[in-house]
Amino acid sequence: MRDGAEVIVHSQDGGGRVRCTAYRDLRLANPVFIVLAAYGSREAIDSQQDIASALHAELTGPMGASVTTAACGGSVPDLGQCHARHEHGVEKLLVLVGDDHSLPTDELVRLSADWARNGWPILPLFPWSGQGGLSSRLPVAATPANAHFWKVDAAQTLPAVMATANITTRQPRIFISYRQIDSAALAIQLFDALSHAGFDVFLDHFRIPPGVNFQSRLSQELGDKSMVLLLESERLDESQWVAHEIAVAKACGLGLLGLLLPGGQPQASLEPENRRTVPLADFAGRQFDKDATLLPAALERIVQEIKQTHDRALVARRRMIEHSFEGAVYRRTGTLPHRSRDGAFKVTGGGKTYQVWLSPYPPDTPDFHRAHGKIQHLEDGVVIGLSRLMEPAIQTRTMWLADLCKLHHVDEGQIARAAKLMLQGKL
Repeated sequence: MRDGAEVIVHSQDGGGRVRCTAYRDLRLANPVFIVLAAYGSREAIDSQQDIASALHAELTGPMGASVTTAACGGSVPDLGQCHARHEHGVEKLLVLVGDDHSLPTDELVRLSADWARNGWPILPLFPWSGQGGLSSRLPVAATPANAHFWKVDAAQTLPAVMATANITTRQPRIFISYRQIDSAALAIQLFDALSHAGFDVFLDHFRIPPGVNFQSRLSQELGDKSMVLLLESERLDESQWVAHEIAVAKACGLGLLGLLLPGGQPQASLEPENRRTVPLADFAGRQFDKDATLLPAALERIVQEIKQTHDRALVARRRMIEHSFEGAVYRRTGTLPHRSRDGAFKVTGGGKTYQVWLSPYPPDTPDFHRAHGKIQHLEDGVVIGLSRLMEPAIQTRTMWLADLCKLHHVDEGQIARAAKLMLQGKL
């Protein structure tokens, strides 16, 4: 998008005026244009402003984005009127923010029809009390879209907004590290709640079949996730696997969140800012043992915290990998590699040109499909991601897929070596 903006957000102030805010420095695979459109009631406008404020705070705070000058100067006459709307390769998202009774305005009906006609995603957001008769209160063009609901305040929908816009991911991944003898029921409760919230959750109770190499599968599952949730219980130090799981998470730049349980021992390797204390009052019957589970309100609060931590960890990991690659090239050339708007880096050397895609996850079919479709004639495509923790069979499948797509596949631990070879034209 213009002026290097990666995210442009349209929102409405209390007087109905449209504000345009642009952000950069997020390292997204594609630029994003988000329109936050409120139903006409005061409640809906306030909820829309809450979402806009929460999005601004999250982008400019933990995710490290900076505000840049929008091409329009920050004000436009109508929602959705932006150069980004007409640009190819820009993700577009229309967020409809409603209440429990109002009908959509004519402007929302028009916007929804325009978005649906172009095949762009629409995300309806409503309070929990607004579920009844919802289909009759949605614009016709938005009725196929799955609505999302908040229970306490509209800002709770922020993870859904960022995931649908592809600022984060629609397929969050998390690894639960725990000791069965201490916290089995809680781990299963969190597995169930996070799975219902759309997470791909690893819990050894469910995910390791008999006969599989336990340590090999643990390492692969860790490498496949964005964060580790650590249940700090009384006898966690006695687990032979927890130290390994924390060490791998740190070495791979994964997010870490510890839940300090009643009577639990804080792990010295976990920084205090990455820990949340769960008081006894949060558990059913105000008691904690291996069969204890969280009260519904506490469970919802913790799941919301996990969503937030996961999204921040994913953005931080994406930024870490890109900085590592840029640094490897800069140390040899004194200049940073060019980064295109689709997130690929261009490196030239030894008479060859490479297009390089970096993945925060172990590379899989979508990564190779995207790279294969983007490389130009006489260019070499390179996909870099965490692959050293893969089980042998999956490594073999991944290398076969890379060869089939005529792409180079590089483990992120070999970034410096790969950059050197690319600059020499020898990769």
